[in-house]
Amino acid sequence: MGKGRKPKEPVKQKTPCEKAFEKAVLAFEQEKFHKALEQFNIVLGLEPNHVEALTTKGLVLVELERHEEAIEVLDKSLKLDPQQAEAHYKKGVCFGELEMPREALDSFEQAIKLDPSDGTHLAGKARALFDLGEPKEALLWYDRAIDSEPDNGTLFNSKASALMELGEYQAALELLDIAIGLDPEDPDNYLDKADILSTNLSQHEQALNEYEKSIALYPLNPLTWNNKACSLCKLEKYEDALSAVERAILLDNKDGGQYNTRADILLLMGKVEDALADSSKSIDLGPDEVDHYITHAEILNENKNFDEALLCCEEALLRCTIDEPNAQGRTLIEKAFALKMMDKTELLQECVDKAKKSTGCELAFHYSHLAPSIQL
Repeated sequence: MGKGRKPKEPVKQKTPCEKAFEKAVLAFEQEKFHKALEQFNIVLGLEPNHVEALTTKGLVLVELERHEEAIEVLDKSLKLDPQQAEAHYKKGVCFGELEMPREALDSFEQAIKLDPSDGTHLAGKARALFDLGEPKEALLWYDRAIDSEPDNGTLFNSKASALMELGEYQAALELLDIAIGLDPEDPDNYLDKADILSTNLSQHEQALNEYEKSIALYPLNPLTWNNKACSLCKLEKYEDALSAVERAILLDNKDGGQYNTRADILLLMGKVEDALADSSKSIDLGPDEVDHYITHAEILNENKNFDEALLCCEEALLRCTIDEPNAQGRTLIEKAFALKMMDKTELLQECVDKAKKSTGCELAFHYSHLAPSIQL
């Protein structure tokens, strides 16, 4: 050894736990969530109280939409270190997805106590308040979130979603335009704008332009293709609509909603048997979705399977909620049509009366192919 040179420090070998943690974090950052979960489980098998591993495993479970498991894991982490704003926030997100707004609000408030300037946390509280039926206070919290981070386009998008649900569509569009200006590379902004234009304002040509912008930025979102198909269908461009929804199914063949959309399109194209097969599949994949049963009943009526249509309507009515008056009305109209065709006069009148109380005559006239038959 030369004069004055210090001996080299021995290289510290990483423990198996440290190696697994590094792999887990890398997989998480690369959005390889299943691989990340495997690695975090290895870490926690070696060190069960590894706080960072617990928290990040919870975040992975959120991404995988395993919300109940995520809450359980995040609770373990918060018991070890309760000063984690992000863990509280993600718990709130999970509770929101599980339709537990009171618990979501509690979690968001814990996050805000620890980090009161985080606009995302403030917006989380706003969403929870909205879900609890307090829209005015919710909008104030959205404004606080935006004031906290005025350059965060996601916050404008979040408030736009709330305004859309309140029926304030033009105000929502204005906020989405601001969001697009702040973050023109976010495909969700264009998708949300297109959905309002199409679903709520019946401006289908304008909606198609926004769907195309969203697809150009991210062509792998099946929802965008599905909703584009719906707009094309409204414009009676059935072949184009069919191509779009088939692209959606190619991207995700486990979503019943996309088969339901294709069933609607096929019915309008006169392909009743194909439509019936798709609507059956939509129910298999989404057995709790009322729209799937309504579409299936409509196709059964078209196919003159009136007994089956009635049974399907009863299944739909079981799934209607007070928040879905249109769904109830549509179901009753299909039921009334089947009863009319089966000459069940007394049951028909009872059904018609209920339909009138549920939705008003205007809904029946919207479904003009049935309204003349059942004289609503």
